[in-house]
Amino acid sequence: MDNHKNNLINQNGGDVVRHPSRLVSRGGEKRPTESRFATLNVRGGMDGKVDEVCQMMDERCIDILCVNETKRKGCDTTVHGPYTAYWSGVPQTSRGCQGVGVILSSRMVECVIEHECISPRLLWIRLKVGLTRLFILGVYAPTDLRGGGSLKTQQEREEFWDSMREVLNKCGENERIVMLGDFNGWVGVKRDGYEGVLGTFGDERVNDNGRSLLEVCLEWNLCVANTMFDHKKIHLYTRDEGESRSMIDFVIVDERLRKKVLDTRAYRGVGLDTDHFLVATPSGRAYECFGQSKSGKS
Repeated sequence: MDNHKNNLINQNGGDVVRHPSRLVSRGGEKRPTESRFATLNVRGGMDGKVDEVCQMMDERCIDILCVNETKRKGCDTTVHGPYTAYWSGVPQTSRGCQGVGVILSSRMVECVIEHECISPRLLWIRLKVGLTRLFILGVYAPTDLRGGGSLKTQQEREEFWDSMREVLNKCGENERIVMLGDFNGWVGVKRDGYEGVLGTFGDERVNDNGRSLLEVCLEWNLCVANTMFDHKKIHLYTRDEGESRSMIDFVIVDERLRKKVLDTRAYRGVGLDTDHFLVATPSGRAYECFGQSKSGKS
């Protein structure tokens, strides 16, 4: 049978979405055989986009989605059908900018232990998924200086990475870290000293944010999943600005989760009026992740 017959085309004309045959029946309910982590910079805020984002999550069987540049104010939790969104934004009295959110599917919401809004750029959620404890960190890093910038922006960047380290220090040894977001960083492909962090696929460019991210990954035994899989360039780059492309949106996973990551790539055609692409990571053997046996029994 031709491969294209096993897939459904995204209604927006983009990359393929998953065929129903990849769902298994447990107790009469169709459930995906994989769980998916993903990240997307929605650019320009979330006003009028939440329902569209949730529909995309449903079509692509995404369980955990980090959204960046939401421009929402304050810290809030909202429910949208089977999805629950956690938002971390600027104070209510400030102009809408920055903003990060994490949206969970209903089966992931049941696993939430606690969450905390750190800043308009950082939000974490602690989950117990079956026998696995996950520490999800949603990230929206400041723009890299690229050799310039004011003293204020330099200070903001330094404070951001210091804040991230403070957050990660809260993780217990038995927790598996997953970082999702727009890191505004180029990590390159030079693996000297970062063999456990980087794969061999990606953009050769490196900047200050990228170096800071690599150091964090090295310190906490994390892997940049985007760089681990061989794809065409159009599925490696996560942002297209017309004249230039970049790879700055990442799924980063704990080394102990690495074997469960089946793939990571950019998906085009999600719409939402953004120049960023969805980056998604299927995580295999969901029955293990959710504390179930192959027969579906807990």
